[in-house]
Amino acid sequence: MRIRKGRLSINLVENEDLLIEQYSELRRLVLEIRNSPEFRTLYGKTQVSEKPMLNNDVRSRGEHSMNVSTISREIVEDLYEEVKRSTLGYIADRKTALRASNITGKEKRIEDLEKYEQSILMCFNLNKKVASLYATIIGLSHDLGHTPFGHIGENIINDFMLGIDDEEERKEILQNRRTYFGDSYEERQGHDEEYKGSISFEHNEQSAIIFQKIAARCGINPDLVDMNKIILGILSHSRNRYKDIPDDLIAQIVRQADKICYINYDYEELKNAIDFRKTPLSPDVREYLRKKLSRKN
Repeated sequence: MRIRKGRLSINLVENEDLLIEQYSELRRLVLEIRNSPEFRTLYGKTQVSEKPMLNNDVRSRGEHSMNVSTISREIVEDLYEEVKRSTLGYIADRKTALRASNITGKEKRIEDLEKYEQSILMCFNLNKKVASLYATIIGLSHDLGHTPFGHIGENIINDFMLGIDDEEERKEILQNRRTYFGDSYEERQGHDEEYKGSISFEHNEQSAIIFQKIAARCGINPDLVDMNKIILGILSHSRNRYKDIPDDLIAQIVRQADKICYINYDYEELKNAIDFRKTPLSPDVREYLRKKLSRKN
C-alpha cells in the first residue's frame, strides 16, 4: 500500500464540543448523500460491464461505492486504534517507571498521567469518529459523477468534450467549473498531461461537483465540515487523472480502498462474464487480465 506524507489529525481536548458538533454535521451529511437521488442513481450504473444488470454477476457503482466507503472507514478506525494503543502503552510504561522510582512527588506525577490518559481516551475516540465519517463521505461520493459501463462510458463522453470547439461553449463550461474549483481551475484543467488545456470529462471532478451540490442543497455548515478535505479526497481517488499522491492521509486511504475493490471485485466480474474455454480473447483483454492478475498477486 503506497501511503506517504500524511498523518493522523488529533485535536486537543479543549475542542471536545467542536468535535461533537462536527460529528453531528458529518453524520447528517452521510445520511443526505446516501438518500440523495444522485447516489441512488449509482445503483442503475454498471461498474465495469457493458451488460445490463440482469443478474448478480454484474455489479453497480452503488455497490462499489458502498464497498469503498466501508473499507476506507475500517482502515481509518484501525489506524486510530493502533496509535491510541501505542500512546496508552507509553503512558502505562511511564506510570510503572514512576512507581518503581524514588522521585519526590511521584504520586502527583502519576495522578497527572492518569488524568492525561483519560483525556487521551476521550480525544482519540472523538477524533476517530470524525475521521471515520470523513472516510465514509469520500468513499460514498468518489464516483457520484461516474458514467455507466465503467470507463467505456467515461471515454465516450471525454471524446465528445475534447471535440468541443465553440469558444462560447468552452467559456461557459470553464466558468461553471471555476464556480466549484476556484479561479485557478483553467490552469490545472486536466490532471493528466494528455488533457492539459482541454475541456476534458473527468469523472472525479464531476463527482466533486455533484457532492458540492448535495452539500449545498441540504445546508451543510462549512464551518463544521472541511469541504476542501472531502473535495481533495474525491478528486485524488482517480490515478488516471490525478497522478500525485495527496498529502491528506484519509484521501490516500480512500484511494487505496478504491484500488482494493477494483483489483478484486472488478476482475472477478470480468472473469465470470467470459467463457474462457469458448471465447477467443483479444490482445487487449489478455493484457488487461494479465495486469489484474499480477496486481492481485
